[in-house]
Amino acid sequence: MPWDIKRGGAGRGLLEAGPRALCELQVAASRMTHFAPNCVTLYRARDKPPKGATRWTPRLRSNLHPRGLPQLWTTPTRKGKGERVEKDNCMVDWAIEECIKAAKEGRGFSLESPLRAYLWLFPRAVELEEMEGTIDIDYTACMFSPGTRRKKQRLRTNRKGLVAALSRCCEEDKVCARTLVAHASWDPSLNKDGSVKEFRTGPEAEYPAEWCQLFAAAIVAEEACDLKKAGNFIFSEVVSGPAAP
Repeated sequence: MPWDIKRGGAGRGLLEAGPRALCELQVAASRMTHFAPNCVTLYRARDKPPKGATRWTPRLRSNLHPRGLPQLWTTPTRKGKGERVEKDNCMVDWAIEECIKAAKEGRGFSLESPLRAYLWLFPRAVELEEMEGTIDIDYTACMFSPGTRRKKQRLRTNRKGLVAALSRCCEEDKVCARTLVAHASWDPSLNKDGSVKEFRTGPEAEYPAEWCQLFAAAIVAEEACDLKKAGNFIFSEVVSGPAAP
C-alpha cells in the first residue's frame, strides 16, 4: 500500500498532522513498512563544486551540522533553503521514529537513503542502528537491472532475509561488475549560464526493477510462516515513487 503525495495528492502529504495521523494508522496495521524520506537536501552532491559548473547552490549540511548549517537560518539570502532543509528534517525524524516504534513492537521496517547521506548522522538514526535486531545492508544500484549508475545506498532494517537478496556492491569505479560496460556519468547537466540544471541523482531516485522484485520476494519468504497464521499481510511503502517493491 503506497503512501506518497505524488501518488495521492495533498491528502497523502506527511507534513500536515491529519494525513500523517492516517498514515500512522496504516503503518501500525502493516507487518512491514519501507520508508524512503526525500533525500534532496540530505545527499552530498552539493558538498563540492559540480564538474563544469560556474554557479551552484552551496552545501546545506556538514558532518558537524547534519541537520543544517546554522547560516541557513541567519543569512537572509539562504532562509528559503533553511525552510526546505527543515521540512526534510521533519520527514526524516518522523520516519525514524516510526522505525523505532516498529522495532519495539516486533513489526518489520526498512529505512533507505544514500550510503553517505546525512540522515545516518541524525542522533535517532544512530539509536535505531544500535537497537537489537537492526542491520545495515549496503548495495550499489548498478548491480540490479536495469541500473547503470554506481549509486551507493544503505538499507537499515530488522528483516534479515533482505541481506542475501540485496547485498550486492560493485567494487569497480569505471566498469560495472554486472554489465561489464562503463558506469553512467554523474556529471550534472548544465544551463548555458553555467548553473546546474539537474544533478544526476534525480533520475536515480527510483529503485531498479530487479531490486524491487528481490525485496518483495525476500519479505514474502521471511513472513511466509506468519502469513499462514495471520491470513493476511499488509506491506506499506511510505514516500513511494512509481517504481516500488
